[in-house]
Amino acid sequence: MVIGRLFIAIQVLVILLMSAPVLAGSSDRAPRLRESFDPRLQEKLESNLRSLDLWPAVENGKLAVALVDIEDLGSPRLAAVNGEATSGFLAWRLTPEARCCL
Repeated sequence: MVIGRLFIAIQVLVILLMSAPVLAGSSDRAPRLRESFDPRLQEKLESNLRSLDLWPAVENGKLAVALVDIEDLGSPRLAAVNGEATSGFLAWRLTPEARCCL
């Protein structure tokens, strides 16, 4: 059950990673994601992880999630748990153009 939920979370992250080059090329200066932290989105992310019984994996450092709302490309919203692990993964995985947003 937890593995299935983890697989869904990974799929969401992959979709976000695939859309990052589009975000990076959408304007002359893409917004920096680290400056886009949204407390309400953070609360919702944490609440959903708890309801999916994934919070123990977060607390043990076995799960890192970054959620970026890009509905408004000029003003993305960011929420993350274990963000230090997530940002390292994103920097490794993204194209050089997309890394400007981190």
